[in-house]
Amino acid sequence: MLPRHNRISKAEIPELLRHGKRVRCGIIDLVAAPAHGVSQFAFIVSSGVDKRATVRNRMKRVLRESVRLLLPSVRSKKQVVFIARAKLPREAMKNQALVRDALAKAEML
Repeated sequence: MLPRHNRISKAEIPELLRHGKRVRCGIIDLVAAPAHGVSQFAFIVSSGVDKRATVRNRMKRVLRESVRLLLPSVRSKKQVVFIARAKLPREAMKNQALVRDALAKAEML
């Protein structure tokens, strides 16, 4: 679980999606905008990826855990929304590599 100060509130997400810089990296899209304090993150998995809520929630948990592990190496302060466009691989290392590549493309690592 990400610490509360590293989470974006639900009210801020639409504004960020409208005005943030979009980076496409494999099966993950990343929308980023400058943050005032610490880096903050949100995760979106639509029902188009999978109809079952349990699968979508698991994908969000996997993405959150990958970000939590990479959080100490994040150097720029941004608000970031991760959007999954397809099902994630089963292997944890592949998921962490996907998140690392997306953050590197957004120039956060």
